[in-house]
Amino acid sequence: MIKRTAALLATTALVAVPATTLVAAPAHAVERGGVCGDGRFSLDVETDDGQYEIQGDLDNVKAGSHWKLVLKQDGKVIFKDTRRADNEGDIDVERTRPNTAGKDTFRFIATRVGGSPTCSTKVTL
Repeated sequence: MIKRTAALLATTALVAVPATTLVAAPAHAVERGGVCGDGRFSLDVETDDGQYEIQGDLDNVKAGSHWKLVLKQDGKVIFKDTRRADNEGDIDVERTRPNTAGKDTFRFIATRVGGSPTCSTKVTL
């Protein structure tokens, strides 16, 4: 009976270790931001399955205002467009990018068309 119990415990331990290992690798996320005129801006970068999920946001800016938005990875432009803030004054930009060798630096730049402010931040992972 003791040998059977010991064998059962050892088998259970061997089966449980791989399941724990799969769950133990959480995604890593960093968010930076601040005030942008009357609103706020943020850059959120998260690692997931060897890729980066990047989100640049403007929140609570003037509804209908136009903004030039730029996302960069390691100095290279990965997104550039002019967008109009929705009825709530929000604009969201999302991109997925590969993880490159070494550290990666992401930058989000938002400039109001026809005037200030220009808001930017960066995240390095």
